[in-house]
Amino acid sequence: MKQFIAMSNEKQLEIVKFYDENLIDFSVSNMEEKASALFLEPISIDEWKNRIKELSAQSGGKNIKADFANLRENLSEAAADITSADDEIERKNRMLMRQYNGAKSKNLNAESKNEILKTFFEEFLKNNNPLAFLEIMKKIDIRA
Repeated sequence: MKQFIAMSNEKQLEIVKFYDENLIDFSVSNMEEKASALFLEPISIDEWKNRIKELSAQSGGKNIKADFANLRENLSEAAADITSADDEIERKNRMLMRQYNGAKSKNLNAESKNEILKTFFEEFLKNNNPLAFLEIMKKIDIRA
């Protein structure tokens, strides 16, 4: 989805036309969920096209006609939602770092510092993937 936003208008129109040529029949069982998942996966445009073709063939989408006049707008709105979710995670991460740094700078005993550290990492992992967790561990001083 982020790739779609970064594309030129011509490329975006090309994607919309491709989607219009490879329609998906959402009345077929699980097609809506499968198609929705494609918009959220971080895959290449070529891989996305291949999967759309597969779903279109599986659902018999060639037999339907739909109005895709608003597709570009809907894709942009979905991308904005993803971007705002990423921004929210970044905001939470900054807040956690401030809380952690403030708590660790206080004159606390080792047990309290260990509890703060444990809570910090638990909250951080709720918001992030393990690779982001490794990156943050490289950046902070985790001595109790």
